[in-house]
Amino acid sequence: MMTNRILFALLLIGVFSFLSFLTQHEPRTPQNHLSDGADSTDDNHYDTAFYDLESKARANYTITKTSLTSQRLEYWMAYQKAETDSARMAVLDQTGRFIETSLVNHLIPFWYGTPWSFEGHTNTPKSGEVACGYFVSTTLKHLGFNVNRYHLAQQSPQNEARSIACGNSVSLFEAGTWQDSLRHSTETEGLYFVGLDNHVGYLLNRRGELFFIHSNYIGTTGVTAELASASDAFSSSVYWVVPISTNHQLIKKWLLKEEVPIVKD
Repeated sequence: MMTNRILFALLLIGVFSFLSFLTQHEPRTPQNHLSDGADSTDDNHYDTAFYDLESKARANYTITKTSLTSQRLEYWMAYQKAETDSARMAVLDQTGRFIETSLVNHLIPFWYGTPWSFEGHTNTPKSGEVACGYFVSTTLKHLGFNVNRYHLAQQSPQNEARSIACGNSVSLFEAGTWQDSLRHSTETEGLYFVGLDNHVGYLLNRRGELFFIHSNYIGTTGVTAELASASDAFSSSVYWVVPISTNHQLIKKWLLKEEVPIVKD
């Protein structure tokens, strides 16, 4: 009798161990919107792991902001120590990659699911509502850019693009041509700002795919990351596009804590 009980116990242990193995090693399910529970759509699926897109916030928002902004000093010191133009360019390139990763995978995940509102201007993710312009200006501000988040968010999409460009040219595309022209303009991987007719957000190029990261005014999604090609909110007659992570003028503003001038009509 004792032997049978031991064998039965061992059998149960084996079954539970096998089930645990299956649970821990089940295939990763591709996600679509990074929006903290948004409904799925058949044409907007992508694998977050493949594109290295963080879908969940880590740690605490205040701590994350402090940690990221404190690293600015390290990049500033490296820039000051650079003795040649090529060395300074290399520091700016490295800083741009840091800015992209910090925004996309560290700060913005806290905002996923934050509701959209035309008047929304919350300074805290998941608390209150946020309009598309304030989503962009607030996350830039929280990364350490010296920018007035109210003034930037209150501008037209075109002037928001011109402000972020910091004197560089802004690419303009018309409806019907963006799929080819926009892909060509953003063929360099990185983070961009995009202004539409009445909407703005981030445009991310990762592994040949374009993602639209924005505070979605359609439905109840709120802040989300979508495939640009499958996003209803990405429909527009014009697109104003300017680089962020490869924009050396903007990056130097961040390094030196210089104010980002707001372009107004």
